[in-house]
This record gives sequence, C-alpha cells and structure tokens, in this order.
Amino acid sequence: MRDPYDILGLGRAASDDDVKRAYRKIAKETHPDMHPGNAVMEQRFKEATTAYDLLSDKEKRGQYDRGEIDAEGKPKGGFAFNQANPGSAGGFGFRGAGMEDIFSDLFRGARRAGVGQIPGADVRYTVRIDFLASAKGVRRQISRHDGKSLNVNIPAGTENGQTLRLKGQGL
Repeated sequence: MRDPYDILGLGRAASDDDVKRAYRKIAKETHPDMHPGNAVMEQRFKEATTAYDLLSDKEKRGQYDRGEIDAEGKPKGGFAFNQANPGSAGGFGFRGAGMEDIFSDLFRGARRAGVGQIPGADVRYTVRIDFLASAKGVRRQISRHDGKSLNVNIPAGTENGQTLRLKGQGL
C-alpha cells in the first residue's frame, strides 16, 4: 500500500482535524454508493479508509512515523510467533517441530544482506514454539545470517502472532 499521507494528500505535520477533513472529502467523492460498480472508485475509497484508520489512531500513527509498522499497520521488525496447525498438539494450535521447522522463515529478507545493506536494518524471524513454552516462557538461541547469534527471551504468556522487538539487533 502507498504512504497513507500521500493517499489523503497530506504532509506528515497534518493535524488530526486535517486528517479527518481530508478523509471525509475523499470518502464523499469515492464512496461505492455514489459510484456503483466502479472498481477504481471502490479501491480508492478502501485505500482512503485504511489510511484514515492508521492516521486517526495516535498510537498507530506514531508507530508508522517511527517506522515500526508499515502502511497497513503490520510490524516491520522483531520476531513473529505464528500459529502453525490449528487442532494439533491437543487442540491448542501449536505444531511440534524439529529444529529445521522451528526456523522455517529464518532470515527472510536477510539473504539479500550485503553490499549496500543499511546498518541496523530490520530483520524478521519467525519462531514456532509449543504451547507449554508459550505458557511458561522460554529462551532460544537464533543464528543470524552474518554468523552472529542472539539469545532471545520469549516471555511467559506470549500469544499467537505476537511480535517481539529487539532494539538494536538488526543487521
């Protein structure tokens, strides 16, 4: 998705009222009820609504401005803990996995690291843990693409899909 400020035709210094006014103007012009069957107008309306949802929420707007989340509100860095197979492992939604499976998405994007790589760039790792490790908390060692390793504490109560941010641990 494009920059939400661009979608609403605003600069980063726009006030909350500016955001609201810009969204209302675009919504009025592009609302699907005003243009039935017009896919272009419907798409523009959806983009404007997504941009408004992000920029009208002070916390999300701050995270976006700091580069912590993307234009769709998804985290840009950290570790993601994803549910593997609902219904397995006694119905708790976690899958038992060997070491190869645990780090299946390890270094996604990091393989491109090298010449021209920005120091401190975000790297995302997906780590699968079982239900008991999630409930009790666990410490995992993760090997980075550059050969360094990180000891990561996964706190008790970590939930499915939760992202943990490790400040200063990018490439």
